[in-house]
Amino acid sequence: MKKTAAGILVLLLLLFCNLAYSEIDSSYSMEQMCIEINGHELSFWLYTPSDIVSNTALIVYLHGGTSRGDDLSLLVAHEGLPQYLLDGKLSSSALIAMPQAPENVRSWEEMDEDILGLISFLTDHYPIDSAKISLTGHSMGGIGTWLIGYEHQDIFFRIAPLS
Repeated sequence: MKKTAAGILVLLLLLFCNLAYSEIDSSYSMEQMCIEINGHELSFWLYTPSDIVSNTALIVYLHGGTSRGDDLSLLVAHEGLPQYLLDGKLSSSALIAMPQAPENVRSWEEMDEDILGLISFLTDHYPIDSAKISLTGHSMGGIGTWLIGYEHQDIFFRIAPLS
């Protein structure tokens, strides 16, 4: 079931979010970052294409419940999209931010302001087109996508919740 959901996520993202499947792609960077938002730290992976252009798209990916904690390696161990991006098997012309919820967070809805702060930080530091911001997620992240996407319809160009 988990592999089916991950496959569906990859298919949706390929269709809607400027992603392409490839065997090896070395034209990107994927780094662990940490910023302060609302008085606490938010850790996240940031995928950046090497050929970033002005007015690029931003995709925010919300992980499932098994990736909560304070170790970003959990995202690439348990989540299909971060794994494919890190391994270079999936590429995108968009920036992709993958924040990590702390262990005590039960719903991405609790981190609503953190997600908005992350988006604000990224749009301030990268040439992102604010009309091309998408939100996606799997399992707990899928529910968070529905809830945050609905609450902030004015921010997101599209949402792609799964499971």
